[in-house]
Amino acid sequence: MGSDDLFYVDQKPIPTCFTKCNFNPGQPINFKVSHIYDPSKFWIVVKFQELEIFQKHLFQYYYLNRNKYKMPTDNLQLDMPCVAFTDGNYYRGRIVGLPQDLWDQNQVHVFFIDYGSLQLVDYNNIFYMSVKHCEVPQFSVRASLAQVRPKNSHCQWTVADVTEFSNLLSDKVLAGVVENVYREREVVEVACRERGVGAAVHDTLVAQQRTQYRDEELKSGKKMPPPEPKYFCAHVCPSHEAIESGKVPTSLSDAEFQVMVAPFSPIVTRYYQVKDA
Repeated sequence: MGSDDLFYVDQKPIPTCFTKCNFNPGQPINFKVSHIYDPSKFWIVVKFQELEIFQKHLFQYYYLNRNKYKMPTDNLQLDMPCVAFTDGNYYRGRIVGLPQDLWDQNQVHVFFIDYGSLQLVDYNNIFYMSVKHCEVPQFSVRASLAQVRPKNSHCQWTVADVTEFSNLLSDKVLAGVVENVYREREVVEVACRERGVGAAVHDTLVAQQRTQYRDEELKSGKKMPPPEPKYFCAHVCPSHEAIESGKVPTSLSDAEFQVMVAPFSPIVTRYYQVKDA
């Protein structure tokens, strides 16, 4: 294996399914949810059948070649593409936290680019990503639930909201419609339901009094094309980018815990920072 077979942090970015799919408002899509932070920040996979095939290939390739691609600890870099072995499988990722910056200095914080989730991985299980595996677009796409916002007065999602939202979406093939596309941030805003059955997810959450409609026109049932909404509002902070970077709590329950035990922590301050539109 030569160095030309390894993908480094200073090379061109890995392509994304967001770009390849060229989403547009009104476009119907089928997808699976791969990771949920809250209803305003989750990650979907449109090409979920292709991802399943790709994961089988990745496992076989790195199972046979893991010694060739083992990454020395001294070579770990922030934002470096990698392959991580965890939970009995290999996953493509990006390094967002180094051992010297973590409580457990035997671990690396990795963002899994095909799923939208983060995990701490033992640094002995971090491998170089081959160039050919960097040519495959990352499968996860940033998503946000259309038409609704949190019901509480603070305009923040709760752990209970996230739990119910997860119950409605997890482990299902969903039929959706793209309602808005934020190209600068590579986020799609979707309305969805379980494919072939049930009410729309946003309507179910409103009926359960966990959310409320953003617009009175939606509440009254009128059909009208909404104007481009403001992206920066309380319930969409922290952003997808901040979560992916590992610089804020990686789940809403972790964030609420930090608010209780460390109200003056810088990470909590960043979490609750709301940008003006």
